[in-house]
Amino acid sequence: MYVFRPRKGVHTYIQAVKKVHFFSETPGFLPKNRLLLRQWITQLFELHETKLLCVNYIFCTDAEILVINQQYLNHDTFTDIITFDNTEDKNAGVESDIFISVERTKENAEQYNCHKTTELHRVMAHGALHLMGFKDKTKEQKAQMRTEENKALLLLETLRGNTNTLKTKTTNDQRN
Repeated sequence: MYVFRPRKGVHTYIQAVKKVHFFSETPGFLPKNRLLLRQWITQLFELHETKLLCVNYIFCTDAEILVINQQYLNHDTFTDIITFDNTEDKNAGVESDIFISVERTKENAEQYNCHKTTELHRVMAHGALHLMGFKDKTKEQKAQMRTEENKALLLLETLRGNTNTLKTKTTNDQRN
């Protein structure tokens, strides 16, 4: 009689697929390696001991995120990310919708001299870190957020099995 024994990592795969979702308001855009990104975000929450119920990443245009920023936050500016914490019960886990402007992340990548995919991943981590309680209003908070973003990017590279490339990418970044 055959007994099913899942391979190592299958449980992580199933949990990641159930908890992290990607949607696109921008025609033809969804990030590559979505399974890896799901596992990464799930592990990021686990490392910060924050229970994750569901996070939806919605990729959109500058125009779409501007409308969201105006309508819900009363800000009349472009931004790369807006994170909505929809959590009703922290004990059950974090629930969120994270809107990311694809155009803004590309522009940021050019401005900060980094690869557009690295910038997209940094912004994804940024939204998740806000849900874990990290802030970025003061100079000290911004520095801590940047440190946590870099750690998150290193985690992603570790999951890829590629730890040498990111050290150069994160040290060349010219942000405050």
